[in-house]
Amino acid sequence: MNSNKYIGKILIVDDTPYNLKVLSNLLIQKGHEVRQALNGEIALKAVEADPPDVILLDILMPDMDGYEVCERLKACEKTANIPVIFLTALDDIEYKVKAWSFGGVDYITKPFHFSEVLVRIENQISISLLQKNLQTTNQQLEAEKQKLEQINARLLKENRELLSWIDRICYRIKLPLQSILTNLKRLFDRYQSKIDSEHKIYFQQTIEAAISSQYLMNSLGDYARAIAPPIPSELQPIDCENIIAEVLKNLAPDIENTGANITYANLPNIMAEPQKIKQLFANLLGYLLKCGSSGSARKIELSAEYREFPSPANPLSASEETSAADLMNKSPKIDGEWLLTIHDNDMVIPRQDYGTIFDIFQEVYESPEDRLIGMNLVICRKIVESYGGCLWIESTPGSGQLFRFTIPSNYCQ
Repeated sequence: MNSNKYIGKILIVDDTPYNLKVLSNLLIQKGHEVRQALNGEIALKAVEADPPDVILLDILMPDMDGYEVCERLKACEKTANIPVIFLTALDDIEYKVKAWSFGGVDYITKPFHFSEVLVRIENQISISLLQKNLQTTNQQLEAEKQKLEQINARLLKENRELLSWIDRICYRIKLPLQSILTNLKRLFDRYQSKIDSEHKIYFQQTIEAAISSQYLMNSLGDYARAIAPPIPSELQPIDCENIIAEVLKNLAPDIENTGANITYANLPNIMAEPQKIKQLFANLLGYLLKCGSSGSARKIELSAEYREFPSPANPLSASEETSAADLMNKSPKIDGEWLLTIHDNDMVIPRQDYGTIFDIFQEVYESPEDRLIGMNLVICRKIVESYGGCLWIESTPGSGQLFRFTIPSNYCQ
């Protein structure tokens, strides 16, 4: 016998001692642990005391037949999942159907061949063992899930505390920086006529350093909030078109200065944190307005399309009919993602900058304002990534530049 084979615990219930003895001896020879019961009451007590892996149950017994024993076993949560194999001389189909209806898993008629009985018993023992292992695995997975939920809750709490701490630190630093900057400017304005050109340069460098530090403090708080994962309780239904309308009002002076014509249509409804999404659009549009040229021919267009993920049943194509119906509400429920595009017909970003423009602390900008713009793009990428999406740049020769980013369907309203 295979030493790795599981030794089953088997209970045989039969009111004929000879049948019990013969079948028990054969199963014991195969290495199984066997117990016997001469009637239903003894069987129920034996199962309650030590549940077996399989029960071989005779149907025709006095006082309590096999059907009633099986019915009582299935009514008890502790014993309901123990497989019951009926053993009987009754061979009519109605008895077999009745056995199945009472919860039996198999039916063997007498006289039987032991090899057949053994195979059926060991099959049920294997199934029972697999079910127990599966139950244990599920319990372990549930325990791990609860641990992960606790860890996630703790991380969210710690993240909030960190954000609060960063805000307080930035505030404490920005106040003295503002005081330093204000006093430097006052001193320079008052004494610039008495300061030689060399020392004027020192003043200007110090003032610029203070302004850069202010930008850095502002960006630090924004960056910390951008990388934080969305908090479910703070997600709100958002119409991106309403957000864009607000952003364009705030950017009105820059739009007027550049003469750019900004249009948008069919933007989605999503579940998100309004301030983050507003900052995302403001930073991207602000970057284009500050870095592009001016003129009435300047056009910036915002658009969106829903990309359905291929289904397992049809991995080569998506359901266009379903997608079109869902898109009518701008809130599709099928698996996929929104692809949002900001197209500037004038902007051109050198291809060699594609790999670094979203990298943090790239020292490629000349002024504090340029450094702020660079940090704003980093923050945009982190906002998109916090929702499980991606942000990138594309360009088509002669047609300008594209900012593109995705938002997964699980953030659809």
